[in-house]
Amino acid sequence: MATKIFHANSDAETNRVAAELVGRRLQSLRSRGSGTTLSLGGQASVGSSASRGRSEHMDYDIQPAEFSLLRKGGPENGQMTDALVFQNGRTWSGTGRSWRKVAFRQPSWEPAPQRGRPR
Repeated sequence: MATKIFHANSDAETNRVAAELVGRRLQSLRSRGSGTTLSLGGQASVGSSASRGRSEHMDYDIQPAEFSLLRKGGPENGQMTDALVFQNGRTWSGTGRSWRKVAFRQPSWEPAPQRGRPR
């Protein structure tokens, strides 16, 4: 099985390639609108209108920009780092997709003490 793990990345080309690898999916978009009109001409009148719509199109299942929004760990992120794990041919339970967002806790560590120079 081909497993790819993507962490936070700000390189646009790498993120586009990752989004292409994950693939495209039918996306639904909903829209709503409303308006009110007031006419103070010869005869005063008030009107209102409302509309709703829905459209579908193929788009990236994961937008390339999402890779740059993953947590990078460190104290500012509570020692947590995010990743998107992709496995070709696998459907992850709970998502029904070939990818899954996961989080890793970074272990706390202290730098090793510097040793003196050998004489």
